[in-house]
Amino acid sequence: MTVTLATWDAVWEVYLDPKWAQQRLRLYGAQDWALEQFFKKLEKKMAEVSMERHGRAKQ
Repeated sequence: MTVTLATWDAVWEVYLDPKWAQQRLRLYGAQDWALEQFFKKLEKKMAEVSMERHGRAKQ
């Protein structure tokens, strides 16, 4: 606990550095993009599976 209190200011100084803020923003953007791509693929695959199971939509 004492070590944490002694280093707290230094940790926040680095955490709030604009360089690291930009890095976190890029990381979150990349995570968002990766999740979006994953769910697009999943949605496409589920549509294909649905078509296989139920056949083409009847009109």
